[in-house]
Amino acid sequence: MPDDAQPSLVDRVKSRLNFSLAAIVASLVGVFLLCLALVAWLIYSVDPTRIAWGDYMTIERSAGLLVLWVLSCGVTYLTVRTWMSDVPPGDVRVRDGWSAGVKLLSRHGLALDGIPCFVVLGCETRHQQDALVGTDGFSTTHSASGAAPAIDWHVTEERILVFCRDIGVYGGLLRSGELDADDEPTPIRVNSKSFDAKQVAADAFDDATAETKEDVMSLGATDHELSAGRPLQSDATESDSSRAAVAVVEPRVGSKSMTLQPDAVTSAMQTLDHARSLVLDAQSIIPESAPVRSIPDSLSSTKTTKCQDQLSQFCTRLRAERFPHAAINGTLVIVDSDTLTDRSSGNGEAGRTLGRAIRSDLDQMQAELGIVSPVTMMVVENNHADDYRELQRRLRMVEKETALPLGRSFVSEEIPTVDAMNELANDTVRMIESRVQQVFQIPRSLTQPQNHRLVRVLIQCRRWRSSLRSLLVESCAVNSVPQSLASHAGGSGADAGIVSGLFVASSGAGSSGGTTKTGSFFDPVVKHMIAQQNHLTWTAAQRRRWRNQRHVANAIVFTTLALLLLLLAQLWKATWS
Repeated sequence: MPDDAQPSLVDRVKSRLNFSLAAIVASLVGVFLLCLALVAWLIYSVDPTRIAWGDYMTIERSAGLLVLWVLSCGVTYLTVRTWMSDVPPGDVRVRDGWSAGVKLLSRHGLALDGIPCFVVLGCETRHQQDALVGTDGFSTTHSASGAAPAIDWHVTEERILVFCRDIGVYGGLLRSGELDADDEPTPIRVNSKSFDAKQVAADAFDDATAETKEDVMSLGATDHELSAGRPLQSDATESDSSRAAVAVVEPRVGSKSMTLQPDAVTSAMQTLDHARSLVLDAQSIIPESAPVRSIPDSLSSTKTTKCQDQLSQFCTRLRAERFPHAAINGTLVIVDSDTLTDRSSGNGEAGRTLGRAIRSDLDQMQAELGIVSPVTMMVVENNHADDYRELQRRLRMVEKETALPLGRSFVSEEIPTVDAMNELANDTVRMIESRVQQVFQIPRSLTQPQNHRLVRVLIQCRRWRSSLRSLLVESCAVNSVPQSLASHAGGSGADAGIVSGLFVASSGAGSSGGTTKTGSFFDPVVKHMIAQQNHLTWTAAQRRRWRNQRHVANAIVFTTLALLLLLLAQLWKATWS
């Protein structure tokens, strides 16, 4: 076989002269100075009145000029190298998480500044992240050994989600809150006494969630034998002993009737009225046992400084990588539903504690990144994920638009005042109630064995109302936090934030142990964030900084032009005088 072809001379020279950008710029500056000196010498040499350099250009002066030339090249090299250098290493957990994300983007041919980027706060574990995003897209992989990274990534072709674990005050506060080991998380008990033992068990939920053509065609219809079977009134009367009971009737299979008898309609409406009375009394229902998770009121000064420093390092890397574009397109704040129902604190105190921590992180990100981006609040239910999966399945059967998030959006152009945030929390709860009641308006839905899950959703969202109001007011409302709590934001107060909405979702892991593609109602929230990605504005401090930099740049340009004109005038005078 012939020997491999030797590289050409040009290729060998290029491999030897593989200069960095700083070296190339310094070389160009050095060549420019030499050319400028050569032009000056040529102009001087053709001057008939020139005087020989003899006694002027001594060895000492020549060496001095050479040293100035070398210093000019060296200063240029160091300046460009410092300007283009990577961000200092910083915290090892932040660095490892960032490196893993950059490698993930490179492996799939994506650029960090090429697609929308959203920061996610409040996702505590990788398990919770996987339960939300499911199997769609690509996530970073980390070795089991060593400390868990503080940053995690999930990437699709449409967006980048950067999950911040325990960095920032909010993440540190969640990490400090521990679940009492003696108290196991117990679902809110719903009396199932009114359910017949022959009905479909709740554990067989996966078999009941399959949406078939028969289900869709039979909407609004009930069995002809409904009035002849076990009366609905008996269930309603039997469940009066417990306000947590849900009266349903066992569905009959094989019925061909598509009309309702008058007695069946009357009985169904009475059952619906009874279900509504259960919902109205939901706030008075207290579960026998609930998980106790103690969230501290605040972090120590040392822990707070460390968490803010880690968040600052992350923001510095993100801003440098996406420059000159906007560093982020939005922020998603995840709030665990367990923290909203903390009964160890006063009415709404849990929401106020979390809201202050969230406000601290949002203000710091705003100051570090120089951008005001839409903030989307999302309450996540992890203990009763099957309830929201059932609600999503039932809504697909009655709603024309199946991609609506569960909650209420907020007009981005409006200022998030205290009254507006209180109204947003109330509207969100009312919206959830309205969509659940929309399912119950169909007579056939009253015979479903999973109705207790929908009532439990209503019970939970009613319990959140007070905490949600406190959470939104403390985290997003204008002038709700004293300036002393936002010391990182600088001398002037932070700009008014942009609130995108308040929504509810659940993880994809249910009681069966499996994991769906994504969490229930999570995809619509992400689509809403992508739709709001252009509602951005630069902060007042960032605009002032840019104006000052522009003034300095203009002054340097004018000074350089003035010096150049002065040099040309002197050369012209020396040549023609």
